[in-house]
Amino acid sequence: MKEAQAALSVKAQAPETEQQLIQVVQLPIITQKLRELAPEIDRQVAEAKSLACTEETVTAVKKARAAMNAQFAGLEERRKAVKQAILAPYDEFEKAYKEYITDKFRSADADLKAKIGDTEAGVKKRKSDDLRAYFDELAAARHVEFLRLEDAGLTVTLSASLTALKKNATAFIERVATDAAMIETQEHASEIMAEYQKNGCHVSAAITTVVERHKEIQRQKELAAQREEARRMEEEAAQKTLESLPSAFSAPVVAPVAASAAPPQSADGKAKKDPNDVLTVGFRIRDTRARLLILKNWMDANGYKYE
Repeated sequence: MKEAQAALSVKAQAPETEQQLIQVVQLPIITQKLRELAPEIDRQVAEAKSLACTEETVTAVKKARAAMNAQFAGLEERRKAVKQAILAPYDEFEKAYKEYITDKFRSADADLKAKIGDTEAGVKKRKSDDLRAYFDELAAARHVEFLRLEDAGLTVTLSASLTALKKNATAFIERVATDAAMIETQEHASEIMAEYQKNGCHVSAAITTVVERHKEIQRQKELAAQREEARRMEEEAAQKTLESLPSAFSAPVVAPVAASAAPPQSADGKAKKDPNDVLTVGFRIRDTRARLLILKNWMDANGYKYE
């Protein structure tokens, strides 16, 4: 009521109406005879357009164009001078209007806008604080303390009533409490609850994700067991094959005899090649996995060095 009275008081104190404050005392008087000049300009323009431009007449055409442009430039100068004369008083008026009216109203408007903003921000903060306290208390009572007010997706505005906001918060917390009770009955409950909190409280998606994850883990375990069983069977088959080979192949190689200080010589005096010299040879073998495994085991057992 007081605010309305103050506004009426300001209006009542206005000394004059806006029409009285800002008036045009005399409209600009412009004397022009453009309509009288138009026929002559039409004649000149038509004559200029009718000129034929050839190598012989190009100089004359240029002179005609220059004369026409000079006349137009003179008229343009007069138009600009008239415009400047008309606008000069308005520019002065606008400058005074800004100083005495615009700047003052805008300053007051900015001040009031800031006060309104501070007041509304305070209202929203109190409403938000009340809602947060209510939310945290109810979440603790329903044993879903991990929830935060932001999880509910509620927007606190000036128009939103606190009662409606609390009602929506209650519905959200009750839904989550129901989901949490159902999750506790599931296998891998802790893992599902972690996924539930991470995905924005979508219970079906959380359960599906965890179940599919454990299915994949089990599948990988089964595949690993299958690979291990296949490897064991290959080794057993290789061992049976090795045991069935002649003893000469499976027997260890006799340790090499130490080289003598003076290598033996042949009849022609040349040094004989020592069979115990260490040499490096390269070869490739193509065979079944089982037979190659037998060869590898035999080489390992007899001390062969290979890459």
